[in-house]
Amino acid sequence: MAYPHRGRAEAPTLAFCRLRAAAGILLWSILPGTIARTMPESWHWPERMARKVVGEPTILEAGIRLIRSRNPKAWEELAAAQGILSENREALARCNDRARKAEKSVNCAIDIKP
Repeated sequence: MAYPHRGRAEAPTLAFCRLRAAAGILLWSILPGTIARTMPESWHWPERMARKVVGEPTILEAGIRLIRSRNPKAWEELAAAQGILSENREALARCNDRARKAEKSVNCAIDIKP
């Protein structure tokens, strides 16, 4: 079907509209990240943006998902270390107090379950 009302006169207008749309898409793909990085660190905007992109309800869960997907072995090591810390929290606190009072390194015993 021919469009008699379209001619060479509308070609520059259509090209200009396409150019503006492409510029707008480019601007909105760069601008939010740039603005987020310029905000104070305490606002955690980049982390909040990452959480939304990943689709997790909290920043912590988004971080866990990112670590698991990027380096599963590192995640397993972190989880194991957290388990050891949780199981020996009181013993480590006492050991930390001893080291602080002695103002030097001290040996401590902890329990590690298999």
